Amino acid sequence: MSIVVPTKDRYTYLKYLIKLVAQLNSNEIELVIQDNSDDNKEFVDYLDKLGYGFIKYYHVSGQLPMSINSDKAVLNSTGEYICFLGDDDGITMKIIEGVHWMKENNVEAVKPVVPSYYWPDAKNGRDINHSAIIFYKKYDGSVRFLSAYNELEKVLKSGIPDRGNMPLAYHAIVKREVMDRIYDKCGSFFPGNSPDIANAVALSLVVNKYAVVNSPWTISGKCIFGGGGVSVPGKKYPPEISDMQWFLPDAVNNWDKTIPRIAVGETIWAESAISALRKMGRGDLLEMISFRKFYSNFAFKRPSLTYLLDGINVDKRIVKNDVRWLNVNKYMSALQRRICWAMNIDKPLQISNVQNILEAAEKLAKL
Repeated sequence: MSIVVPTKDRYTYLKYLIKLVAQLNSNEIELVIQDNSDDNKEFVDYLDKLGYGFIKYYHVSGQLPMSINSDKAVLNSTGEYICFLGDDDGITMKIIEGVHWMKENNVEAVKPVVPSYYWPDAKNGRDINHSAIIFYKKYDGSVRFLSAYNELEKVLKSGIPDRGNMPLAYHAIVKREVMDRIYDKCGSFFPGNSPDIANAVALSLVVNKYAVVNSPWTISGKCIFGGGGVSVPGKKYPPEISDMQWFLPDAVNNWDKTIPRIAVGETIWAESAISALRKMGRGDLLEMISFRKFYSNFAFKRPSLTYLLDGINVDKRIVKNDVRWLNVNKYMSALQRRICWAMNIDKPLQISNVQNILEAAEKLAKL
């Protein structure tokens, strides 16, 4: 199995991930580090001193688009199965037995549940202090087999608000030969500006046997540099498409005309999903996208940017009405959540005072 980690200028977190993989003491794992950092001398010296045989390290200088750096990571891997992680993320021992189960049952892709670990430098939430905390839910190890294509349909018909339950390599496991089906089709494993959702959309078109597993195989790290370092404190808001150095070449000219021309979460994900559909030769599925839901969700989450809808064929009266209902729903959902949590129903469990991803993996292993 290959754990592939594209990274740039975040060695502090990456060193802990290396230690975590080393602690597993498994000859079944290779850690592929695809580094695009500006200065890697100190890190190369660090790796030389470690002398770990499971690490495959590659460095490319100069700014690379995130999807291209991610492609290089997968291309440099040799494992039969791929797990894509960020440098602030982690894994658990369950990932090894999980891959064994996949191989025995010919499962092409698995999406496990992913507990969240907030590093000590992470920003606090509005209602809860997130710093140095693991959030998780009870795990029963249950397995559900899903249709990857049906999960893609659900996401498109919902206006692409998130990745839903689509299969993906990020924080999940995919058989390498399935990833190759995407590459053979469009020359990239990640055919969009946002690698995770572009990969998810593309995989949903080629995966045959897919399962969602209620067991933690990976740990999602959250640090001060949100979105894998894409969101950095002090950057101007709202960011223009041209500001995003990690986008694919010519992103400004290739940006889909149906998507507001601004680089925020909702637009990046939707544009990347559309890009993946087109590059996979499934532009026909664009008709399945609920653009009404997308525009309404965009206006709801980014009220100061609704002027960007002026140049798009959308009825702003309908959007305005939808936003009213979304605000009501937000209030009611928050109220319901508070009531449930007060009654200890479906409340996220947490472990506090966890100083790094090593400690997080150790704590989760005891659950």
